[in-house]
Amino acid sequence: MNPSTAMPTTANSSLDPLAQLADIHLPAEVASFPWAPGWWLLLVLAITLTATLTYWLIKRHQNRAWLRIALAELQQIDTFKPDCDAQLAKQLNQLLRRVAIHQHPKETAGLSGEKWINFLVSNSKDKAQAQQIFSHLVFTSYSATQTIEDKTQLFQFCRKWIIAQQGRSMSHRPADV
Repeated sequence: MNPSTAMPTTANSSLDPLAQLADIHLPAEVASFPWAPGWWLLLVLAITLTATLTYWLIKRHQNRAWLRIALAELQQIDTFKPDCDAQLAKQLNQLLRRVAIHQHPKETAGLSGEKWINFLVSNSKDKAQAQQIFSHLVFTSYSATQTIEDKTQLFQFCRKWIIAQQGRSMSHRPADV
């Protein structure tokens, strides 16, 4: 073995400056908190947005409860149709009146006859068909001799009318209702 190629001994290693270096030390780990102010602002914004969206969805669900109830009652009337057309017309007329009073209390409180029909027609999208259907419905509810020929069309039209009332303005109602 050649002495010049041999491994340095401890005596020689003290003269070597590289041997005197210490191992690499890693920096201390960065803590996950405290966050920068921007992250706190983003967190507050996300919580506020989530709370606002949740509040809006709950209020929307509560405000549309009347619609779900009215449509369920319409479905129940459709399922258990009375034998007498006058009784069916009365039930449908009462349901439409309750929806109208809920959505337009000041406008519908004392309406009957032609004024009631005009109100129903004025709050319909298809005015010509509404005039015919609602006139027949109101007059059938007071007459035992008149019959309803197309009950399916009547129920579909009543359903459309009820659904159309959900977008009506209720500016006269208190905000918490």
